[in-house]
Amino acid sequence: MVSVMEPPAPACLPEAIQPTSAPLRCRKGHHPMAVAEVSTPPSTLPAVHGGTPPPPLHSGEAATPTTNVDDDAQDYAQQMFEELPKSMPATPVWIPQMGMKFSSVDEAWEFWVTYGGRMGFDVRKCYTNKSGLDGLVTTGRFVCSNQGSRAENKKYCVGKRNRAHTRTCCMVRMGIILDRENMTYKVYDLFVDHNHILQIAQTSHLMPSQRNISKHQAVDIEVDDASGIAPKAAYEFLGRYIGGSAFLGFTHRDHKNYLRTKHQREMLYGEAGSLLKYFQDKVVENPSFQYAIQLDCNEQITNLFWADAKMIVDYAHFGDVITFDTTFGTNKEYRPFGVFVGFNQFRETVVFGAALMYDETFESFEWLFNAFFATHNQKQPQTIFTDQDSAMGKAITKVFTSAWHGLCTWHISQNAVKHLSSQKEEEYENEEELGILLDFSSCMYYYEKRLILKRHLLL
Repeated sequence: MVSVMEPPAPACLPEAIQPTSAPLRCRKGHHPMAVAEVSTPPSTLPAVHGGTPPPPLHSGEAATPTTNVDDDAQDYAQQMFEELPKSMPATPVWIPQMGMKFSSVDEAWEFWVTYGGRMGFDVRKCYTNKSGLDGLVTTGRFVCSNQGSRAENKKYCVGKRNRAHTRTCCMVRMGIILDRENMTYKVYDLFVDHNHILQIAQTSHLMPSQRNISKHQAVDIEVDDASGIAPKAAYEFLGRYIGGSAFLGFTHRDHKNYLRTKHQREMLYGEAGSLLKYFQDKVVENPSFQYAIQLDCNEQITNLFWADAKMIVDYAHFGDVITFDTTFGTNKEYRPFGVFVGFNQFRETVVFGAALMYDETFESFEWLFNAFFATHNQKQPQTIFTDQDSAMGKAITKVFTSAWHGLCTWHISQNAVKHLSSQKEEEYENEEELGILLDFSSCMYYYEKRLILKRHLLL
């Protein structure tokens, strides 16, 4: 029903048929926009149910009582109210619905975690199935943490820490399936009615799924720990900084666990630590194993050199001619890996030592060559071949005082091809245009017969 408020009627009209000009107000529960305004002159009142408006009264005439005018006006207002547009309230975007789509499994999981935090229940992953062909997740299910029940063999066992029974066989879940046409994940299974009490908004942040230490918070925790601030004081300070510990997103126990995990990570061996442990184990196995380490001003490892017992023995027998090269593979930090190599009596390659270097400067090469001689009892070779590195050449001149320094022909040939000519031999028309590369090779290798043969073939 819609109530109509009528203004005072003129003296010439009966009270039952007075015009109305006040807004219509809807009763409780109707749409808030259902407000209409009716202003109808007495001569144009609508004819409802086939009736006709009463004729105007003249002065001195008595008004005939009308019994259905109020009902007609209310029916007219009700009709206008029903014709007004009604807008249904939209479902919040954080509430799951059947057919919702996600671009990835992680996005669907984050959505489920957010939904659990808003509703007040903890969440966990029930299962994810992967395809054996491409390794993509095909189906998955996210559930309430109270899903299922505790195993029978664990219900009555006595442990070090008695845990509360939290499993209530809650059926709340959200299942997703991969749509390979669009490569998206769609919600195909959904149930949202819990069988247990939910958390209130003031305690939802304490659930494990809602506790997380962000990267910026981790930096603050590490800075406070490095400054000597106790974890409890640091936690209270961080909470006071943002208006309360409830807005941090983690608890004091999480703060302490993060620092404990950080300290344990620092105790693990890294790349340098693993290499040093390898060297120490080798020394225990064979005391003849030798290694040397160079440190910088910050006590950080820069250059490493090592040689085992076989390398030392091979150098003592076949160390007259050696080759040192740093063009081998490097590690992920792009540090050069250098190897001292030579030949035995069967013309087989033998290794005399290896090095992992920080850079290719004169100081690094000088330290490396001195470490090489210290390992091999200061025995110098008669000949050493290297590439055309200027810093290496200076270090060899200073350290290898009695050795003849030669350049590797392979490096020279590569540099000649790179810098001298880009024209192929087949492109030359006569003998004079044979190219500088062939003459350069003849000069370096003394291949006069090969040069004459090639010229004869071109004629």
